[in-house]
Amino acid sequence: MPLIKAENIEYSHGPLSVIDDISFCVEEGDFISIIGPSGCGKTTLLKIIGGLIPGFNGNLAVKGGSLDLAVRRRDFGFVFQDPVLLPWRTVLQNLELPLEIIGGRAQSDEPQKLLGSLGLDGFGGYYPQQLSGGMQQRVAIARALVYNPGILLMDEPFGSLDEFTREKLQIELLKVWQATNKTVLFVTHSISEAVFVSNKIIVLSERPAKIIGIREIDMPYPRTLEIKQTPEFIKHVSWLRQILKRSLQ
Repeated sequence: MPLIKAENIEYSHGPLSVIDDISFCVEEGDFISIIGPSGCGKTTLLKIIGGLIPGFNGNLAVKGGSLDLAVRRRDFGFVFQDPVLLPWRTVLQNLELPLEIIGGRAQSDEPQKLLGSLGLDGFGGYYPQQLSGGMQQRVAIARALVYNPGILLMDEPFGSLDEFTREKLQIELLKVWQATNKTVLFVTHSISEAVFVSNKIIVLSERPAKIIGIREIDMPYPRTLEIKQTPEFIKHVSWLRQILKRSLQ
């Protein structure tokens, strides 16, 4: 049974059709990227999957049950392009915020462990304005993981970062993914980034979004930056560029 099964998902915003008849499956432990032209509905699809946008048509099952049940179980963790850290709270206090909201408590030193796993040892007492953009995004990732959701939904999390920081965080994210066995759905505009991090890529058309291609990325993990120079990597990038180019003609 797939972890997530989407069947004939459609969504309109007033008279504007945004998503049209999208179906796909996500297996447990997948790292799936969603790419497509700007404004095509990638973020909308991600928010529908996470229960943030109601009123869609079609069927969406999580672990064989309803989306509402998945939301109540807190199956989803969210990371967006803007880290949205509260400036009056320290890094550690921002990280613990979801636990306060749901009335839970961190098990042992889990928040501190998450900071360490993302290269933030010693920064728990700092405030967001004292951190670089890349460090703030690390905090946002740790915050999404602190209550141990099984599914991580990420919307352009590295889109505002410079290339060097972006590549560093891609590697760190893959390490966390492999260590925790989370399932990740990752929206990006970068074809190269999608190929580097994913085991599967879903390609969307212009709005209203339809699936125009699904690409299996069968390169082994762990991945290093050197893989971007290999013929196999370049072949995947070229295929994705061509299918997107044809869809825009």
